[in-house]
Amino acid sequence: MLNSKYVKLMSAESLTKGSKELWKHVSSETSNEQSNITTAKIDLEWLQQVADELYDDDSISFVRGIFQPFSNLLNMIPSQFLGDKCPKDSLELLMGVTLLDKWALQMIDASGKPSRNLLQGNNIWFGSYDDCLKIHHTVPDNTGHVIDGAYATMKMPLPKDVTLMFSAGLNVFGESSEYLRWDLCVPKSCSSDQIISMFHTTQLRSLGFSIASVDFVGPKSLEGDTASYVSIAILGCFVLLCIIGTIWDIIQDRYTTSTKAADNCHQNSGKQTGTGTGTVINDDGQLSTRRDAIVKQTPDNFNTVDHRQRNDMSESNGISQPSNSLQLTSVHVEDVVLKESKPSLQKSNLSRVLLAFSVRENGRKLLNCSTPPGSLGCLNGIRVLSMAWVILGHSIRMSIEQLENKTDLWNMSKTFWFQFIPNGSLSVDTFFFLSGLLVSYLFIREVQKIGKVSIKQMGLFYFHRFWRLTPLYMIVIMIYTNLTKYFIEGPMENRLKALLITEESCKSSWWTNLLYINNLYFGNHRMCMGWSWYLANDMQFYILSPLVLVPLALGYRVIGLLIILCMVASQIISTGYIAWHNGNPTLETQHGAQFFKEVYIKPYARIGVYAIGLLLGYIINRTKGKQHISGVVVLFVGTLVAGTAGLLVNYLTYDQFIGDHTHWESESNIAFQTLFRPVWALALFWLVFVCVHGYGGFVNTILSWGAWIPLSRLTYAAYLIHLIVLTVFLGNMRGYGYLTRFYIMNNYIGIFAITYAASFIISVVVEAPFLALEKVMFKR
Repeated sequence: MLNSKYVKLMSAESLTKGSKELWKHVSSETSNEQSNITTAKIDLEWLQQVADELYDDDSISFVRGIFQPFSNLLNMIPSQFLGDKCPKDSLELLMGVTLLDKWALQMIDASGKPSRNLLQGNNIWFGSYDDCLKIHHTVPDNTGHVIDGAYATMKMPLPKDVTLMFSAGLNVFGESSEYLRWDLCVPKSCSSDQIISMFHTTQLRSLGFSIASVDFVGPKSLEGDTASYVSIAILGCFVLLCIIGTIWDIIQDRYTTSTKAADNCHQNSGKQTGTGTGTVINDDGQLSTRRDAIVKQTPDNFNTVDHRQRNDMSESNGISQPSNSLQLTSVHVEDVVLKESKPSLQKSNLSRVLLAFSVRENGRKLLNCSTPPGSLGCLNGIRVLSMAWVILGHSIRMSIEQLENKTDLWNMSKTFWFQFIPNGSLSVDTFFFLSGLLVSYLFIREVQKIGKVSIKQMGLFYFHRFWRLTPLYMIVIMIYTNLTKYFIEGPMENRLKALLITEESCKSSWWTNLLYINNLYFGNHRMCMGWSWYLANDMQFYILSPLVLVPLALGYRVIGLLIILCMVASQIISTGYIAWHNGNPTLETQHGAQFFKEVYIKPYARIGVYAIGLLLGYIINRTKGKQHISGVVVLFVGTLVAGTAGLLVNYLTYDQFIGDHTHWESESNIAFQTLFRPVWALALFWLVFVCVHGYGGFVNTILSWGAWIPLSRLTYAAYLIHLIVLTVFLGNMRGYGYLTRFYIMNNYIGIFAITYAASFIISVVVEAPFLALEKVMFKR
């Protein structure tokens, strides 16, 4: 028992000295008499006498109010813990609070307190994470002992009666409705077991509370993490190559400029002396500088067009085409002479490899707003708006668990305008449709040029796709697996890691992503980068697409169209059957995980939309953008039907959300889930068709706006990293957000902007260089 003689030492004049003496006394007693002590008892009356001497009546009331619960907890410390640092640090904290020491009050202040809106889903009593970790108190005992603050999250199961009170009607509330989390700032020397023992008091048990778990969150160290070191080294190599490539690009540019100036001088002197003239050519042997080179359209998104060509381009019904005044493949006699006389201007393979990493050149390609010949301009706007839809849907869905007023979101979901959020998965079907359209359009056009399908062509067809997608994909997986966890710090990091960060899954199953089979391999384990199922499906569709494209390109239309019909039927039949067999599951019900695993990510349940895109690409190639649509009535009726269908598949579900959210009957829901994706694809079919053939009006003008082009080139990178950006944002929050429309808009715009800014960086550093290296490999 602490001796009352220490009251004299705790006077205001000798407070520091008294604290030192008290610490020494407590340390000696806990070490020498531990065997005779069954429970550590703190003389509350003695500490109150200390407070009586030091403070006035108001201060005493304040101190006792803070001190009382902590003294009760410390009185429950089992004797086996007395030899540890935790109870000593806790006693020092208790003394600090009694004496109104700033560091001790800061630790209490940094702990969570009962908060508002429990009945609306605010089930976490947040503390102050940053203030807690700033605490660094040196104990005045001449031993150099330091007490640091640690942020602990204590999860307590709620009594069933309480759970029912605030979880009723929240179908998106999930596990969090069953727990109350209390965040505490505690001495760093305390372990989870010690904190649980301290809080297993009679008072808590009488209220029906118990401690389920205690976890600590805080800064993480890279020390000993070999995978992270390797990842940083790989990224460092890319950055180094970009620096070297950019410097080499500047050197080459200055050399080209000086050579051009010398040629101009030579040309002027030739005119005076009657000699011939010379012309500076670019890498491709054409009459422009390297930066203004004309390149033909290929499936990648990094092609540029000569700035002079833009004035000579004509647009025929939505498809930009070169005019007859400019021949893209012509080479003048003077160019050949100069090419032979000035071989120094021709770049070696090493030089081209270095230039592939030039940030300056890659940035120009990405930001170029010119339209290549033969491009479908309206697709740029559709692609960017669809990506915006994807980001919006994921932002709201992932933010649900981090809202203070979850019931307000439930009420918001009953409004008509909100329905495009639960139906946001249609944005992914838009990408399937666009992918099929572009593959069909480009493949058939290429076959029509050469008049045959060769083995070499098919080999390049598959290689280009794999090379186009995989390097950036693997780099993002590396960042996601090894580095993202170091970008997240704060009271929400454990929740976000459980939700999205699947480090172990990526380390064990990354090869399924590399082979693009992760949607088929996905079973009892978690998928590495859960949203990467789309890439697996898209690659599988691409591999199967020649079954349709080769017959169509070679004139066997019946075979190609029958295969397209079979693909659409596959989606409708498989979706309907699986939905019926598994009891009417959807993403929005308690069977959502089952629906995701068995229907949502499977290729046979998504290929129909891709096939409709293949069909439109074939039609555009046949019509050359010059198909006349007979009659205003036909055009009007087609647009009216397509527009109505597009609105219905997005807003028909409003019937389920109004009132008490009564779900449709099984038959109605299965019919909707089976048909709404193909119907959406048909609506897009008509939209693109009328835009390409010159009937799109102001809609085509908006979708073909040149400002969409740079953002469109960044769409692939944005899809890969947008959930990482969103996870980092949510993982670094210090508390729940309060849902309002402005809150949604503000967070969404920020996530969208950061996503595309990061996409630009990673595209310049990784994606664009690999596309340029492909041209070096095949000497194009």
